[in-house]
Amino acid sequence: MTLGALGFRLCAAGVNGEEGIALAAKHQPHVVILDQNMPKLCGLDSIPGILAAAPHAKIIMWSSEDGIETAARERGAHHFHPKGVNPSDMAETVLTLCRESQAEYRQEHAEQ
Repeated sequence: MTLGALGFRLCAAGVNGEEGIALAAKHQPHVVILDQNMPKLCGLDSIPGILAAAPHAKIIMWSSEDGIETAARERGAHHFHPKGVNPSDMAETVLTLCRESQAEYRQEHAEQ
């Protein structure tokens, strides 16, 4: 199962952490799949900026580096997948986190 088959679309793709933060601010995504190895600003260092720019975004850290899952979660990542993860598992994680993000957004705006 692919993300496209589930009805998801890619709203933006950045080439480095700084661009990822700017794109998160512009597009306000429900879910961000973030790689650790990026120029200018790595994935771990991008997490706080992405969450500040898009507070409802759920971040999936996706990396082949050992030992960064705990650091990613401490900085605000909601999930971790190693590179090579089964695409169906990634799709299921995206679907779950997207539902959580949408529910939080609706609840916040219902209270206003």
